[in-house]
Amino acid sequence: MKLQSYESVVNSNKEDCLNILTDAEKELTKHFKRVITVGKGSKPVSILFPKRVQEFVDMMLLVRKTTTVVPKENPFLFALAGSWIDGSSTLRKYAVSCGAQNPATLTSSRLRKQIATVLQILNLTEIEMEQVATFMGHTKKTHEEFYRYFNFL
Repeated sequence: MKLQSYESVVNSNKEDCLNILTDAEKELTKHFKRVITVGKGSKPVSILFPKRVQEFVDMMLLVRKTTTVVPKENPFLFALAGSWIDGSSTLRKYAVSCGAQNPATLTSSRLRKQIATVLQILNLTEIEMEQVATFMGHTKKTHEEFYRYFNFL
């Protein structure tokens, strides 16, 4: 995620969005910062930051702005000094180092498939499934074709 994405304020159609939420959902929006970043296939993906995580990120950004630990030209929010990593490589590294019997099976794609499969047990409505697909960075069609194992739910 780029630093610019975290620092930008999402205001587009905020009132329209709030009008369709239940009272409980409106209350929850007060406790999270919503950040939109680019996901798979250049699709926008929302990430919710709880207040406590925001405090940690703000502290990290303060250290970053007042020191030279992370080069100023590094555009990433969670930047390493002088280099970068990606989630897939990290997952692979820890799948091997944890002693998993079959580390090659621990991939982000399989994790997404597992999440989608477990969500089937919840018997979500079509709208809820669409929200999950969007949250995972997919279109509803992609989610149904590749991640939905139990079409009868």
